[in-house]
Amino acid sequence: MNTFVKLKSQYEHSDSINTLEINNVSSTNEPSGLHTYMIEISQIGEQLILIGISFFLVGLIQGALIPSVKNSRMALSGHMTAVQSGMALAIFGVIWSLVDLPFTVEIFVAYASATGFILIWLGITIASVTGASKALPIAGAGFSSTAAKELIVTIMVRGGSVISLISCTLLAFGLLPILW
Repeated sequence: MNTFVKLKSQYEHSDSINTLEINNVSSTNEPSGLHTYMIEISQIGEQLILIGISFFLVGLIQGALIPSVKNSRMALSGHMTAVQSGMALAIFGVIWSLVDLPFTVEIFVAYASATGFILIWLGITIASVTGASKALPIAGAGFSSTAAKELIVTIMVRGGSVISLISCTLLAFGLLPILW
């Protein structure tokens, strides 16, 4: 089955409506095999896409700087975290119109997922520069730092992990209605 994706933009007054049209065509190209799904890119979705692509770019830049930090294994972890989290946020933005949650929960989920991912990345990046290793003992093996730096990294990584887990769980619940 081939999938064709086309992005349509329409501008009405000052509000923009972006629509992603996905056509699934069967290999026999019969009219009965054509299904069209419309996904509207909401304002929150647009913001998540922008944050995600920016985060992805930061991850690529960090990848080039890996050799120049104290703990290059930890820097590689930070690089991968930024690249993967950036892709996840961009995907969240594309599918955001499918999320069915109360508005306040939707706002929390969108920005908490971005905040959680950024906290994890920032904690790992600080650990790569300072040598902090208690929060991430595998990537930090053989390195150590002051108690204050270790505490900051631990709070950022664990806090970001909890926030990300909660927001992604709520996102999964918000996507359940598309299954039925």
